[in-house]
Amino acid sequence: MKVLVNALSVTNQSGRHLLAGHLSRIARWTADRNSFVILFHSGNRDLVQDWGPNVEWRECPARTSRWILRAIWERMNLSRVIGDSGADAYFTPSGAASFVVIPQIVLCPNPWCLVPEVGRRGLDRIKAALQRMAYRRAVRTAAVMVYTSGFMQRAYEANAGQSARQSFVVPLGVGDQFLDQAKPVLGLQERDPLGIVSVSVMAPHKRVEVLVEAVSILHRDFGLPARLELVGPWPDEAYRRRVEEQVSTLMLTAFVTLTGTVPEEELVGSYSRARVFSLMSCCESFGFPALEAQSCGTPVVCADNTSMPEINGAGGLYPPVDDVCKAAEALRLLLTDDEAWADYSRKALLNARRYRWDDCSRKLLAAFNGLPSGQERS
Repeated sequence: MKVLVNALSVTNQSGRHLLAGHLSRIARWTADRNSFVILFHSGNRDLVQDWGPNVEWRECPARTSRWILRAIWERMNLSRVIGDSGADAYFTPSGAASFVVIPQIVLCPNPWCLVPEVGRRGLDRIKAALQRMAYRRAVRTAAVMVYTSGFMQRAYEANAGQSARQSFVVPLGVGDQFLDQAKPVLGLQERDPLGIVSVSVMAPHKRVEVLVEAVSILHRDFGLPARLELVGPWPDEAYRRRVEEQVSTLMLTAFVTLTGTVPEEELVGSYSRARVFSLMSCCESFGFPALEAQSCGTPVVCADNTSMPEINGAGGLYPPVDDVCKAAEALRLLLTDDEAWADYSRKALLNARRYRWDDCSRKLLAAFNGLPSGQERS
């Protein structure tokens, strides 16, 4: 079987991690029976790696990195590319295409347009409406739907008003390289007893302001001089300024650090030094950094309306989204109760062991094997 993989919408780090983690394994495991043609553009050229002789990379125009121009290009060119490549199946993370006649496997990593708590204005509202329409079509027409969590499956099926023909829940995995780095520091690195770390792309829907306010409550109401490290890029400079102003107004400048992006090899240190990982985001399809933190034995405090209670399980606490007081209470428990912290840390490590790339990708392999028989090109 020849599979055309449309990676044009993969423009952020989590998308790269998801696609590369799964497809590099699927390509290797099925080299004797499957080949892959992967579409990319100059904005995600770093995806291009040697995944084996059965993987061909095709670069598309640079304009396809922008969603409107990408949609136009796909409508005008995708059918031709499918014909030229001789593809038997189409694999995409951006919704089913109505003009694609071969069986489609649709990967669903994006809850942004489906979560009402995410505020959208202007062009973002139009983009969200178009995405919801594409995802409805995907659930109704795709041969196979692949969700990163049960949370995502429920969100997509609620949007479509029905279940998919065939669906699989395929989580992400923690990389072997990360685990190799984490093992030597487990139990050895001294933790900051009042340290909280949050790792993410710090966009407005990550609700950083909720976490900062919770830290302020720890200081003001409980006399706990907790320290918060915010690790990750800030794509919205205005949002970063608002958070910095909040930190200053609450007189937390000495206690809140905006670290920015750090190399992956330094993340183990950030996770392992902290007593708690926290992300009060209102919109997460999986919440990969929380799982990395658990791999370092660090319990998590995350909002309850995303995938993270499902993914992170007993190794964390999940206050209601945007409930600052409940978030502060959860953080206080893990910062002050050594017995509770040890129990949650142990459960965090046990939970993280469920997510290894090879185990997770074998579930995606089942999705490929689940394509309707007799629909490949002859």
